Amino acid sequence: MGKIYRKLTVILFLCLLIYIKIQNETRQHFVEDQKRFYQRFSLNFPPKTSQSLEQWRHASTSCPLELLDDVASRWKPMVKLNPNRFLLPILKNGPNNQLSGLRDSIYISIRLNRTIVLPRFFKHRTDDAKEGTVYPRHRIDLQRLQKLIHYVTMDEFRNKSGGTIDAIFRVRPVSKPRYLYYERLTGINITDERSHLMKSVQLYPREELMADKRTLSIGSSRNELLDYYGSEKKYALFAQPFGNLKFSR
Repeated sequence: MGKIYRKLTVILFLCLLIYIKIQNETRQHFVEDQKRFYQRFSLNFPPKTSQSLEQWRHASTSCPLELLDDVASRWKPMVKLNPNRFLLPILKNGPNNQLSGLRDSIYISIRLNRTIVLPRFFKHRTDDAKEGTVYPRHRIDLQRLQKLIHYVTMDEFRNKSGGTIDAIFRVRPVSKPRYLYYERLTGINITDERSHLMKSVQLYPREELMADKRTLSIGSSRNELLDYYGSEKKYALFAQPFGNLKFSR
């Protein structure tokens, strides 16, 4: 019996050593992952001050996406745009169409030299929880976007514009109920007390370019875009673009 106990003791001891080794390796992998994560977001690792220590502790229990909220202040964009003129897209349809509309909006913002406003995104109409909006960082890589162009958030746009707009860029005729929808969506004043479009808001393009056209099809050249949307107005809303730009092959 004594030999059996000694063998069991040795086996248990070896199992304990293996367990300790696995724990140490797991802990080391965790530390390495944390190190790479913090280097990515330019945080101190290992923590050197009480503030960085608190940041380090917070990272182990928080979602890394939360740190992307202030990504607009971290990168110098490739394309510099006018910081005093803005383009606020209102997207439409499902997720893929919304991304297509954002792509066109970014292109036009570059051509017209306007800072893009991060728009609202929506779930697909077949989603059971389709009510409400989707955070932009859940649809696009904000870090990559900021490396391309500078953008502002919806809140920043409202603060800069005083909660209003002075131009609407149309791709199709826009009805009065649609203006009210834009107001509810953005929290920006577009209509007056009688639910009519405010007189200070200018519509683009001019009416002769909209005549008898259900949906515009616009060339991608800067001259043509200026013909449709050339404006000195600062705060422009881009009303539900999707598939309106024609790109030459």
